[in-house]
Amino acid sequence: MIGMLFVFLRRLGFVRLSVRLNCVPTGKAREAFSQALREHLRPHAGSLGPEEGRRLEENPLRLFDSKNPRVKELLIGAPTSLAFLDDRALAHHEDVKRLLRHGEIEFTEDSSIVRGLDYYTLTVFEVISDDLGAQNALLGGGRYDELFGELGGPPLSAVGFAIGEDRLVSILTEDPRRPQEVVMVIPESQEQFSYALAVANEMRRLRPGAVVETDLSGKGLKRGLARAGQILEEPGKYAFRVFAVRAVLLGGNEEKDHTVTIRDLANHVQETVSREELPALWRKWESS
Repeated sequence: MIGMLFVFLRRLGFVRLSVRLNCVPTGKAREAFSQALREHLRPHAGSLGPEEGRRLEENPLRLFDSKNPRVKELLIGAPTSLAFLDDRALAHHEDVKRLLRHGEIEFTEDSSIVRGLDYYTLTVFEVISDDLGAQNALLGGGRYDELFGELGGPPLSAVGFAIGEDRLVSILTEDPRRPQEVVMVIPESQEQFSYALAVANEMRRLRPGAVVETDLSGKGLKRGLARAGQILEEPGKYAFRVFAVRAVLLGGNEEKDHTVTIRDLANHVQETVSREELPALWRKWESS
C-alpha cells in the first residue's frame, strides 16, 4: 500500500518523498507503554490543560497528537513505543522495514508517530515531502487489525490511509490532469436529435482523444452554447484539463444540407462545412 501511494504521489509531481514509520505495541505491551507514559507525565499534570489531562488518564498515546507546545516539550525523553514491542510486533516491524528497503522507499523511524487513535495496531506511518517545508505531511495511515471486531464484525486484519484532498490539491506542483478537447454537439430542437447523434459518433471517430457530448436537453442552441461556455469558464471542475471547447451547432438547415456549423468558443471562430470536409477543417484548426 505504501508503495502504491508513492507511485500515486510521484505521478502527481511530488518528489523527495519519504516515510515516517513507527510501530505501536498491542495487547499487554500497549498497556505497559501507556502506563509508562502516564508515570512519565503525571508529575507535570498541573501544567497540562483539561483536555490533555483527560487524555493522560484515558489514552496517553493521544498526547502525541497534541499541538500544545508544553506537551511536545514534556514528551521529549518520554518512553518510546519501539522500546515496548513484544517479539511478534518487533518481527512485524523489521519485516515492514525490510520490504520498504526492497521497494526502494526511503523511511525513518519516528516513535512520535502514533496517530493517537485506539484502532491503530502495529504499523503507523506518514508520507512526507521534503519540498513542502514545515507542514510536510501528505497523508498518513497504518494497520487496523482490531477495528472490524470492535465494530461487531469478524476478526479481520486491515490497512488503510487518509488524505486531505483539499490540501493535496492546493499543494500540487503541477496540474496532473490530462489535457483534453471538449466537443459539444448541440441540436437546435428535438427534431435534430437523430442527426446530432450521428454527427457525435462521427466526431468521436475524428477526435478519438476528445470528450464528445451531445446536448439532448432540447432547449435550443442558445442554452446549449451557454452550457458549453461554462466548461471553458470553469475548467477546474472537470477531471481533465480543458484546453479547447468546440460547439457543433445543428439546426434544420444543417440537417437538410448535410452540413455542420462548428464554433471555437475560445477564439470565436465559426465555420459551416459539409460533413465530408470535417477532417480538413480539424487539420486547419490544429495548424493555426
